Amino acid sequence: MFPRLCPSCVHWNLETDTCKAFPRGVPLSIMLGADHRRPIAGDGGVVFEQKEGEQAAQNLQMWKKTVGPQGKTTGGARTS
Repeated sequence: MFPRLCPSCVHWNLETDTCKAFPRGVPLSIMLGADHRRPIAGDGGVVFEQKEGEQAAQNLQMWKKTVGPQGKTTGGARTS
């Protein structure tokens, strides 16, 4: 499993592994590194918003190192 942005997002629910954008479950594309700092189909306009704190910042940096600074995109678009 790749690092995800989810644990560093203000919308993520640790207990259910869901979020405000995806209350029925986070899509596999995001679990595999899709960049949810930008809108993704079905997110209802809710995108990643970083939590405050050092751990969230470190998680974001690890994610960027793994998937690249631009992140992976979905829908047949390029990946970086």
